[in-house]
Amino acid sequence: MKLIINEGNPNGGADLVIKMLQEKNIIGLFNDKLGPRSPRAKYSYGEGIVSWYVSKCCGARRIENMYDYQYDLKKHLKLNLGMSPDSLLYMLKELAVKSTYIKKRNITENLAKKIEKGKGFDFHQINVNPIMCDLLIDTALELGLLNKTKSYILDFDVSEIVNKIKDSRAFYKGNGKTAYAPAAAMIENIPVYIENRNGDSNASFNLPQTIEKIIYLLKSKGINISIIRIDSAAFSKEFTDLINKLGLKYVTRAKSISVNNQKKFIRNWEETAIKKLTNDVGDTVFEFGEYETRMIIKKVYVSKTNNVKYWGIITNDFESSNKDILDLYALRGDAENLFSSLNEFGWNLPPMRTFENNTVFLYITALCYILFRFTTKLISEKFPKIKGTSKLKTFTDKFIRVITYWVKG
Repeated sequence: MKLIINEGNPNGGADLVIKMLQEKNIIGLFNDKLGPRSPRAKYSYGEGIVSWYVSKCCGARRIENMYDYQYDLKKHLKLNLGMSPDSLLYMLKELAVKSTYIKKRNITENLAKKIEKGKGFDFHQINVNPIMCDLLIDTALELGLLNKTKSYILDFDVSEIVNKIKDSRAFYKGNGKTAYAPAAAMIENIPVYIENRNGDSNASFNLPQTIEKIIYLLKSKGINISIIRIDSAAFSKEFTDLINKLGLKYVTRAKSISVNNQKKFIRNWEETAIKKLTNDVGDTVFEFGEYETRMIIKKVYVSKTNNVKYWGIITNDFESSNKDILDLYALRGDAENLFSSLNEFGWNLPPMRTFENNTVFLYITALCYILFRFTTKLISEKFPKIKGTSKLKTFTDKFIRVITYWVKG
């Protein structure tokens, strides 16, 4: 005889999501990597992260919205889920690590000494959590979203999280807002590294050192990178020299002044179809740092004024065609969309009062996005209305909002 629990779960699709994660032992993976909590803690780290992920799938926008789904999660017969918002916030604090402070350029020693413990506005403030970075990569590997047999393109970009939290700083673009400026490295839109930076650190800050660290981290995990693709923040001799010495390829946008200097050396302009548009394209080779560099320049015609602008990228790939390299760089736009996807999981809504604690939330957000990519990929194989690229709201409306009843027997 079976006992049917009369009260239904209005977000019944979440039960199937939990089942998928359970079969992959995701909670166990998280707990193994993050370690045990205090014996007095009711929930493990894995249970807390999965509780937040499932709450997001059900429609939670901010952490406090977890209250709306706590009761349904607590009814789950096989898992200890349903963490309260306050408990999740406390968990984030436990995982936080101290920030690193790096002196900005052109700051005199006398002025630096006046800054207490190096934590003033004359220092870059960055926060990297090594354990959480490892967990991003390990989770993507465990779920089959990355593998060790392919050679990947690595993208790197910086986002803006506008906020009024007390420790955030004026954004480096000078828009009058205070913000964080977190950087993320991604492979096929999967975040594999996050570094939170306060708002006054621009995209080119410490970039070669950061990229080198990411490359070695991925290598230690068995992930192979063949190409680095970054915007004009990477246009520096220090960066290109590093990538050449590492034996990798790079594609990065050139600064306008350099494009204008090199365009006069191009004699082989050819009509080339790029993104359904035809442009005159040519290339030239010049010395940049310790190595020769290839610049590909595209003429862009401004329709209203009939003027011509020049746009260029540089690379150390001397074999591929101009079109292939331009097409490769054009796909960087897909990587930039990662931040829009992360925003669906709360990336742009930091809930804590300190920079370090909010950094942990960024990692949790990225983990939830990785779980979502796995979830939609699996479900799309059997439910045509759900695609691997579905937005969170679409997934909630079309899959999660189904009434189910638990059966004991």
